Amino acid sequence: MLHSKKQPRKADEEEHVETLKKEFLIGGSKDYHNIFTMEIEIRNWNGYPEFTALFNEGELFNIDEANERAEDYYNELFDCMDAQTKLNYLQDGDITRQDWIDECIRYEYDYRERVDCSCTDYEIDINGESCNYETIGCGQHDPRDCDYFIPVNSTVKKLLEFWDKHHLKEITEDDLTELKKLLKNMERYEDIETEILKNMEELKK
Repeated sequence: MLHSKKQPRKADEEEHVETLKKEFLIGGSKDYHNIFTMEIEIRNWNGYPEFTALFNEGELFNIDEANERAEDYYNELFDCMDAQTKLNYLQDGDITRQDWIDECIRYEYDYRERVDCSCTDYEIDINGESCNYETIGCGQHDPRDCDYFIPVNSTVKKLLEFWDKHHLKEITEDDLTELKKLLKNMERYEDIETEILKNMEELKK
């Protein structure tokens, strides 16, 4: 009969599994029109520390331009309503269709409902214009597959190699020590919005 070499840990050992979770900027395209972030986690998995990582890619867009498309959205919505619903919204003729659309945009519209920023929601000001990043890639989205990916520093390459080797695997204390050293070099990049703006400022020089 075959037996697993790995024995279950005792309850007191499970309590001492060290966990951590970090997210930081790892790079972007040359003009930072696209950005890449990495989320890493050490989690307690059946009493063992397991390493996991995922990546997000965001593409820059202008919020004002996204809001301009809101009028088209509400026009389409209005056209799909039945007659009674239209009367209810227009308060039996007290307001016009355009009044209703303007009120919707002013009080209830959020561009995030139309543009997916779920994993890359970094609203920033660029030359007086409000911008954000639409999430166009996530999960096991390897940034190395994008020829426009430029890492923020040399540590990123080592982190990606660590991910290649350890993703969804138990890590040893030596592995954890190695990872912590790498993460030390990424601390400044945890402030993602600030680092995006810094990189954009560097492009102007």
